[in-house]
Amino acid sequence: MKIIQKLVISTFLVISISTLMINDIEAQSFDYEIIGYGIDGKREENIEIIDNKNDFEKKWKRKISPDKLTTPIDFNKECIIAISRGQCGSGGHGIRIKDVYEESGYLIIEIVYTDPGENCRVTQALTYPYLVMRLKNRGLDIILAVVYNSVLIL
Repeated sequence: MKIIQKLVISTFLVISISTLMINDIEAQSFDYEIIGYGIDGKREENIEIIDNKNDFEKKWKRKISPDKLTTPIDFNKECIIAISRGQCGSGGHGIRIKDVYEESGYLIIEIVYTDPGENCRVTQALTYPYLVMRLKNRGLDIILAVVYNSVLIL
C-alpha cells in the first residue's frame, strides 16, 4: 500500500466527481474509523501509512484518545493512515474525511481541508491540523483527493 497520487481539486469539481462515482457501479464504499484528530500534528504537510505496531507507538499512539481504540489494532489486517495538514497561521483550520472508497483497484480517500472565512474570529496561534484513521489493509495503492473549503461565519 502506497500513496501514488495527491489531487487538489475545487469544491465544484468534487460535486461533479462525486456524482460520477455514485453512478459508477465499480466504486465500492470502504469502511474506516477516525481514531484521532487535533491541531498539534506535524509541521509539514504529510500523509503516512502505518502498517506496524512499532511505528504506530513511536509516532502516533500518544495522539489517539484511548476511548477511540476500543479494540486493538491488528496490523496483519489493518493499517493506520495519518494525514497532517502542516502549519496553519491561525486557528479555525481543519481536516475531515468526505469519502473513502475503492475504485478500479485503487483506494480513493477524499478529504476536505477547511479554512476559516475572512469574517471568522479565530485563535491567533500557529496550528497543525491532523487526522488519524484506521482501515482494513487490502494492499491497494492510494489516491488522495484534497478539497480546500473556506467556512464563512457571520
